[in-house]
Amino acid sequence: MARKNHNPKTSDMKTIVPIHNAVNERAWSEVLKWEAGRGGDKCGGVRLVNFKGRPNDMSPKARLMTFLG
Repeated sequence: MARKNHNPKTSDMKTIVPIHNAVNERAWSEVLKWEAGRGGDKCGGVRLVNFKGRPNDMSPKARLMTFLG
């Protein structure tokens, strides 16, 4: 949030954090569904080994919106 010059209130974060966590859990659930039956079970199942945020990389939608103004 600080990176984007947002200064949220503590009370706001009590709402935002659970939503953020729910979105992360749902995304991981979708990854597990996608990977099911593709051989990952043989080595103990799918697990997240590494995560690297890319704060300076724009998504395709962000690039388009920037281009369109």
